[in-house]
Amino acid sequence: MKKDKKEIFEIARKLLKKSTIGFRNFLKRDEFAPMRENPYIMGRSDEDLASFVLFDFQDFYPNSDRVLRSLLESQGLDEFTIERMKKILRDSYVSLFNIEKKDDHYLFYDCILDEYIEVELDKGIELFKSTKGLVRVFGEEERKMVLQVVQMMDDKYFFAFQSNLKNLFDHIEEEFGPFELNRGFIKRDFLNLLAVYEVTYENLKEEPDLDDYAYYEFEELLDSFEPEDLRVAQNLDYYKKLFPGSNEDIIIGFIIRLFSKIYFNILAEEGKSFGDYDLDYKRIFKDLAESGEFLNQEELANSIDFLIIFYSKLALLGRPVRSMLSDLRDIQENIFYYLDLLKNSQDGFYYDDNILNILAKNKKAVFSNKFIENFDNFIEFLDMNYVSVLKSGDLSPAKLREFVDSLGIRPIKEVKTYKNFHFPLIELYLNFMIKKYLTLIEGKGEKEEIYLTDTADNYLVFDDITKLAIWIEALTNKNFLKSSFGKNYEKYKAFVIELIKDLAEDKTARLYEREFKSFELSLITILEDLGIIRGEIAEIKITNFGRDIYDYFRTEEANSNNVIEVDFK
Repeated sequence: MKKDKKEIFEIARKLLKKSTIGFRNFLKRDEFAPMRENPYIMGRSDEDLASFVLFDFQDFYPNSDRVLRSLLESQGLDEFTIERMKKILRDSYVSLFNIEKKDDHYLFYDCILDEYIEVELDKGIELFKSTKGLVRVFGEEERKMVLQVVQMMDDKYFFAFQSNLKNLFDHIEEEFGPFELNRGFIKRDFLNLLAVYEVTYENLKEEPDLDDYAYYEFEELLDSFEPEDLRVAQNLDYYKKLFPGSNEDIIIGFIIRLFSKIYFNILAEEGKSFGDYDLDYKRIFKDLAESGEFLNQEELANSIDFLIIFYSKLALLGRPVRSMLSDLRDIQENIFYYLDLLKNSQDGFYYDDNILNILAKNKKAVFSNKFIENFDNFIEFLDMNYVSVLKSGDLSPAKLREFVDSLGIRPIKEVKTYKNFHFPLIELYLNFMIKKYLTLIEGKGEKEEIYLTDTADNYLVFDDITKLAIWIEALTNKNFLKSSFGKNYEKYKAFVIELIKDLAEDKTARLYEREFKSFELSLITILEDLGIIRGEIAEIKITNFGRDIYDYFRTEEANSNNVIEVDFK
């Protein structure tokens, strides 16, 4: 894209972003009453409605002229550029396009106007698998640019929407006579197009469509950078040495995840952006590590190294980033402090890199691991049923009974009304759900419904090795076990440690020589499901996997939160 076109694009995007500030209050004016009365219209984003009011709504042009001028003046533009941009923006329009990607541009087929236009490549369009949708295009040249991705849609929605639009146009012709389908018409009727789509979507939807949210969230992330800084972040040649042998998609994914963690977890809440050059990265990394936002030591180290390269490049551009670079190098030198915070966190999905090596060596323990399978079943059960957490923190008794009966899980005590503590496995599963934010339970001392979060979906897509690594990390974290078992923690810990130590030292536990208590049998079942021990004809033995796990935690360097090591170092 030519420099002049890039400048036009950046001015337009900044204007559209700023136009949404206070926009809902602005819509309270009398002339917008018809819009406010249409729930389908008001359900659209502020950007959709602001673009119509400022660029398409001719009856409002005298007022929108003042708003446009004010927004353009705020960018420090001269009079000539202001007038030029006003015309460019008011010539923009939204239509229904079928998109075909060429080598250096798109070919947009306008399904309403029956014409083709060439459009510059756009990072927003690339986010979507769909190639059909409502898009706002603009620009002075014959090859246009994308100003706004209004609504992408798959074939099911596209063909239904197209059919409904035809019915709308037929209705208009029957009521008001022949009319010309041109850009002026679709600009005037833009809100009707949106309303028709919303009705189409409402009639066809089966489950929430998250594409729009993902796009706008990604767009917000990109807008948090200065344009030239963003180009530095996107120049993969600077960062390839951090990811030897990795393809570009993996590198891009890492960069997006890292900046998203920093922006959405820290900066956005404080009203800051990557355009601020006084960010406190020591506090940022401390907060992220305590929240378990990094999967492992490698991701933590690569994140620090990446940011050092990124800000070093910005320093060459004259950005005042010396203080942030100094902080990042201090973090790099003291990485074990942040790694300890990460290890001790009960949040997130952190796991020790070395655990993966142990799991890779013991593949039989990983595949068809009953503990992991049962937890997946637990998540599915909560998703498919209305399950409540009572004031006491217990699952609703009827649903708890239904789940444990379905898997044949035995309680530590037979009672009429089950509570969580009757099933140590359920205590672990539910605490994991809450601590890792797979569900949002606030513990307010009142009944709360369990709903799964996006984090639960993120967990479910992990492979079995990663799931088991995450669980091993949790089950060797003293704080996690304490919050799971409460007053029974010391009793449960003492039994498990003594049992595993005896088995590791070849002191075979014979079932018929010892009368295990009911809670001990429950814990034995958990260890067996994990693949740590196995039962053989009235005899319990430690598995190769169990021995490797025991040896690793017994001999690794001190970690005060590691249950096994505390007792056996």
